[in-house]
Amino acid sequence: MNKSQIIKEAKKVLKIEINSVKTLSSSFNESFYNVVKTIFETKGRTVVTGIGKSGHIANKISATLSSTGTPSHFVHPTEASHGDLGSIAENDCILVFSNSGQSNELNDIINYAKRFGIPLLSVSSNKNGLLSKKSDFSIVFKKILHLTYSK
Repeated sequence: MNKSQIIKEAKKVLKIEINSVKTLSSSFNESFYNVVKTIFETKGRTVVTGIGKSGHIANKISATLSSTGTPSHFVHPTEASHGDLGSIAENDCILVFSNSGQSNELNDIINYAKRFGIPLLSVSSNKNGLLSKKSDFSIVFKKILHLTYSK
């Protein structure tokens, strides 16, 4: 790529990002309020989870919650299925991040939350996905355009 192509591509990316941020305001609704309220009222920890890229985001959000005074820890969904579900207590809430809301790796965490009455909160782009349907409160965001770059 030459100089003008790089600058043109950077401006294109920025425009997409700006438009994506503008769409987020539609996510600030009753469900958003209920997710925040549940986290605020939780006596235990906010257990944050997700798989793949959503897992990386979840891990960062867990660290941010902890550093701002909300007890939190990240649980990897696959590890949860192999013993780490025991780290989730009855006074906790679970916050799940998933783009599709259909990842099979999340099933054990979803079922655990339901079985023990642990509030299940989610952030997903799929209001019809299993995760959103099973969640006590679900924030649904609009899917943004994925960019592909070529060299």
